[in-house]
Amino acid sequence: MKKTPLSLIALLSITTAVSVQAACKSHATIQDDGKGAYVIDSDNDIVRDSWGACVRTNYWTADIANEHCEGHKEKKIVISAPVAAPAPAPVIAPAAIQDDGKGAYVIDSDNDIVRDSWGACVRTNYWTADIANEHCEGHKEKKIIISAPVAAPAPVVAPALVAAPALVVAPAPVVIAEPVSAVIAPAAFRGLFDTGSAVLKDAAHTELDLFADFMVATPSSKIIITGHTDNVGTNANNQKLSEARAIAVKNYLEGKGISTNRMTTMGAGEASPIADNGNAAGRTENRRVEVDFVK
Repeated sequence: MKKTPLSLIALLSITTAVSVQAACKSHATIQDDGKGAYVIDSDNDIVRDSWGACVRTNYWTADIANEHCEGHKEKKIVISAPVAAPAPAPVIAPAAIQDDGKGAYVIDSDNDIVRDSWGACVRTNYWTADIANEHCEGHKEKKIIISAPVAAPAPVVAPALVAAPALVVAPAPVVIAEPVSAVIAPAAFRGLFDTGSAVLKDAAHTELDLFADFMVATPSSKIIITGHTDNVGTNANNQKLSEARAIAVKNYLEGKGISTNRMTTMGAGEASPIADNGNAAGRTENRRVEVDFVK
């Protein structure tokens, strides 16, 4: 089984992009200020959910918040009602981009890179320029042209004593684009436990509730939950503690309606620290649970 790590962020609802005659954006883009408070796409624009709200990362605080996101001060683009035209403009949909396995982008169950509602590739926290996909960052992929149907010309009516009624041409059908998912699942839940404990802190419930929503929205997804510890205590005790932490997260998700058949647990003990165990802040980071999605 191939494991695909995903980004460290809170989850979103699945975004549906609807194109009427020609694709358009319903919210102005907001450039990221580089403070790490929000999820960004490959154009360095802040990702928006289906209600237009900016998607925060786990590093968000009020001190580094973007006023255009939190105050909703950006200008809105008004979408006028569609006007019938004899030849509707074609709808251009982004072509699927296959993932190259380097972990730089969020992928779906077909191994295609996930695109946000503006067509930009959604990055994971592992993204760097060295492993970037040129089709995402340079937008070099070919576009698929979906031609809108053209109404047939009106037939020629032969002269008659009684004029035939005028032919009524039905309006061109509305073309609806396939939905694009902008949901990003966190790769790790950090600081959920006290030292030597496998009991979830109250603050952990918010993150896990969002993750449960993601699992409900992607019913075919399966995960491996891996528990970790800091270096306080013996190796044997930390191995048991890491397994208990993974089980605690699994049990919480089961309580939110996620089938146990979709989850596997394991413990890594203190063997895989991601921060310095020599200080309290580092040990807090190492007391974590990581989630990998199984292809």
